Amino acid sequence: MALDYHFQTIGFILKGLLDHGLRKVEYSEENSMEVMLYREGDENEVHATFNDVLHWIIDEGLIRADSIQTGDVCDYFVGAQLTSKGIAVVQAKPPEGSDLDHSFKKTIQEPPKGGLGADVYGKIGSFVGGILGGFGQSFA
Repeated sequence: MALDYHFQTIGFILKGLLDHGLRKVEYSEENSMEVMLYREGDENEVHATFNDVLHWIIDEGLIRADSIQTGDVCDYFVGAQLTSKGIAVVQAKPPEGSDLDHSFKKTIQEPPKGGLGADVYGKIGSFVGGILGGFGQSFA
């Protein structure tokens, strides 16, 4: 299902930003290829999904970028960093019965026994999507 893959990509991107704190980073075609470790498939689809998810995360206000340069395969995001809204989301505690036992931040810091695979990234992305979808309106 496409949305599951998009949730995995959200988790992967936000994990990378969380690892850097508030330091600005760049995202490009090279980063999108790292997602291939978690998904088999067409390289062009991986680039397109990575690009679209990054644009969505920016549009939703979780991250900002100093500039976005259009690329042939994937855009180049310069100076990407978490916003205060993004920090609130990664620190939010999931509700009872959630697929995640801990906040996104704690899940990254103390990974489950199996590590941070596609399933964990998918749960993180689903949680983030749920917050933005409405049950966490206090973050808006």
